Amino acid sequence: MIKKISFSALTVFIFSGMFCLEVLSLGQQGSAMGTKGIGEERDVAQCDLSSVTTYKYLMTFQACSGDECDDPRNHTIYLAGSDDGLSWSMIEEFEPLPGSVPDLVFYNNSLYIFHTKGSSTFHWQKLNPCFEVVDMGSTQIVGSDSDGGFVDPSMIVSGDDLIMFYLPGNPGGNPAGCDEYPCTREIHTAIADNGDARSFTQYEGNRVSMYIEDEEAEIQLFCDPDILRLQDGSLLLYVSIGGSTLVYQGTSLTGTFVSPDDPDLVVASNVGGVPGSIQAPDGSIWLYVNKNSMEGTQIARGVSSEGITPIDDEDFVVVVDSTISDDFTEGTSTGSPSILEWPEWSDTTTTTVKPTTTTAPITTTTTTKGICASEEIYGQNSKEAELLRCFRDDILSKTEEGRELIRLYYQLSPVIVEAMNENEEFKKDVKEMMEGILLLIRDIVK
Repeated sequence: MIKKISFSALTVFIFSGMFCLEVLSLGQQGSAMGTKGIGEERDVAQCDLSSVTTYKYLMTFQACSGDECDDPRNHTIYLAGSDDGLSWSMIEEFEPLPGSVPDLVFYNNSLYIFHTKGSSTFHWQKLNPCFEVVDMGSTQIVGSDSDGGFVDPSMIVSGDDLIMFYLPGNPGGNPAGCDEYPCTREIHTAIADNGDARSFTQYEGNRVSMYIEDEEAEIQLFCDPDILRLQDGSLLLYVSIGGSTLVYQGTSLTGTFVSPDDPDLVVASNVGGVPGSIQAPDGSIWLYVNKNSMEGTQIARGVSSEGITPIDDEDFVVVVDSTISDDFTEGTSTGSPSILEWPEWSDTTTTTVKPTTTTAPITTTTTTKGICASEEIYGQNSKEAELLRCFRDDILSKTEEGRELIRLYYQLSPVIVEAMNENEEFKKDVKEMMEGILLLIRDIVK
């Protein structure tokens, strides 16, 4: 009977948000896989790591082409790996995401990408060790003096806490500069509420600020913070001022950061901004910035002995440009780097299951609560939502086509949900489609 449901109807059904609340484990164990009732948890998360290439370092960056780069909605997020911080290769297992100014963080045994989405929303994706998206959501800040608007995240883990450095302001406006002079631009911090990436609470005050007096001021932009904890526990905060990068020092994530010099110390002068940094094994600091060229923006790396010594222009080396991918054209720009040491996932939540001569490989992917339109339309505990989840678990997850639809949901659902929130007529259309699909599946799921 499942064949009676058209692919297009199922697609709308999937993207309208049936995958919420319950943990779903998708897998293949021949015909031995049993079914469980609604609300029951399935097997522990696993993914097949046998084909995943590992490196010492991981980078996320954005790419775009030509005039499209002026609009963040045309930016795409990628991942790359490297063993020396200079030669980078694309992570082929990762499916590129629409988004801008991404930032990486490894938190609670999961890899997160935080990024701006379009001109008005802020999102994150949670990845497993196979670089598959297993959860996603949007983020808000409670107690923000900019009505919750913010851009340019830089994440850092402190004990059990996830802290975000950010620039207050609405993504569709001009948060980095002045609409009217004079103005003050500030870098703030917020903590994830109960470790949940969906909601952060702002700490009081700012970590560092810049006063811009008039149109003649030397510094006109103040944005794109990058926070780095050094091996000795001290902190460096890099901030972009357009084509250059400033550096500040601090001892507390909620305290005031100060420049090592007066005026504020420029660690990269007229080489590039939008910094990303990491401490190398020898203690030096690798600073990655956006470098402008005739071919477009490229990612360049410079080395500072302790992170505050200015780096000469000629010492910056281009490490990521359009040649990193065969899918890029000569005019493709790359930028907004964020770098981590290669994550070490705990075996308690991830297991590599290798094939044997007699048993097919077991490959399962766990998905969890994300952006869910069915809750918004019907209610979290409604009978309609339960029916949709039951159809998901007991029907779709058993076929290759169904699992592919589930995977596509995590790639595209934020766009559908955002459209529903912005357009009431579209939301009504989605509800009508879901009502029709509910009529079709009531006889299938019993």
